[in-house]
Amino acid sequence: MAAAALEAPTLHSLGPPAHTRTVSLRRLKAIAERMGPRHPLRLVLLSEPDEVPWEEYASKSEIWFRLLTLKED
Repeated sequence: MAAAALEAPTLHSLGPPAHTRTVSLRRLKAIAERMGPRHPLRLVLLSEPDEVPWEEYASKSEIWFRLLTLKED
């Protein structure tokens, strides 16, 4: 019993596994709501759920930043 208390923490004991972590998009969506109604970033972000897995956020954020530079049609 004493040996178990001295074991180093593992990734599983420190929190949820990485594949279950999510990123909230609520603040980004609030910014997008203030953009013009036809701005590409607004159209894309508002169609997303409020939270996404961090892997999905990581893969989509680069595209979102590129959309931010585009002009509204």
